This record gives sequence, C-alpha cells and structure tokens, in this order.
Amino acid sequence: MKYLKIIITVSLLCLLYLIGLGAVSYFNLDLVIIGVFAELLTIPVVLTVLILFGFGLVKFFISKDKKKQFLSISLINVLSIAWMVFMTLAE
Repeated sequence: MKYLKIIITVSLLCLLYLIGLGAVSYFNLDLVIIGVFAELLTIPVVLTVLILFGFGLVKFFISKDKKKQFLSISLINVLSIAWMVFMTLAE
C-alpha cells in the first residue's frame, strides 16, 4: 500500500514539473538556473512518466484489487504525456 502512495506522489510531481516547465516556456523566463535544472531533469522525468504509465497499465490489468489506484496512476501519467504533446505542438 505504501508503494502506491509513493508512485502516485512521483506521478504528480512529474506532472507538476512538466506544468512548471511549460509555464517557464510560456512566460519566457530566461534564467540560467532554471535552464540548468530543466536540462538535468527533463529526460529522467519523461522516462519516469513512461515507465510509470506502463506499470500502471500492467498492474491495472493484472491486479484483482486496487484497480482504482492503478487507474489513477495511469491517468495522471496520461495527463503528463498529453501536456508534453501540447507543449510540443504549441511551440
């Protein structure tokens, strides 16, 4: 049960990071420290989102209980993926 909370928290943090990255891009904030963190964190965050999305889907179909939690993990990660696509197309 505890690992579900950790996975949901990580998924939400990834979504918040991507929303923040979109806000930085939208408002044209050109600070060096933001650029450094963006370069360091973007690829690991994207990989984490994809891995957790796959994990959530697999566990959703395999698990007999806790289907809602695994579905919420997948939906949070779908939102993250949709946000990444939106940011890419908006540029």
